Amino acid sequence: MALDASPLGREQSVDEDDGLHGLAIASAALAVVITVATCLALPATALAALQYAGGGRVEPFLALFSWVTAVVAAGALLPAWIVTGLWLRAARRRIERRDQWHVGFGTTSGFLCWVVPVVNLYWPLPIVRELHHTAVDGARRVRVGLGLWWACWIGAFIAGRIEGRVFDDQGRGDPATATIVWGCIATALTVVACVQWVRVVRTTTESLR
Repeated sequence: MALDASPLGREQSVDEDDGLHGLAIASAALAVVITVATCLALPATALAALQYAGGGRVEPFLALFSWVTAVVAAGALLPAWIVTGLWLRAARRRIERRDQWHVGFGTTSGFLCWVVPVVNLYWPLPIVRELHHTAVDGARRVRVGLGLWWACWIGAFIAGRIEGRVFDDQGRGDPATATIVWGCIATALTVVACVQWVRVVRTTTESLR
């Protein structure tokens, strides 16, 4: 049987081999892993803070559980960064082949935007917004969700750092309220950010099939 050497056949082959769908699933799944680990860490941290507030010692199990959830969440960040950068590259190339339209960011920007200090507080948002708005028709775009996703992600990062600082500064007999409140805020924001990210990845990827 002769191989299809037509431009259309080659384009379909490239689309099937660029791994966009698999990268989208992996990016969303790793976001869920980080979110679940964050949610599981909340009760352990809250119980530890309450034990400090009561003047007691933190149970070794709670300390171990908090450490495990922190390792899982931190360990998922590197593969999430790599997979998401690859997904951005695959989606950008799919758009450029489909629409003959040059997207305003390259592969390097898709990776560096997440890790360059200070600018990573804003840079990922315009990159993801341009990709999403170029790929998705107007009626299906996640409009409010893009800003909400990034605001919740940054808010969760800040609230998590405050929670850690408050917990470290808490002495025996000190109230645990601040630690618990900041932990709940960070967890809630992480959940919302995760849900919105999955929506963005899903709608963008489906529009490029």
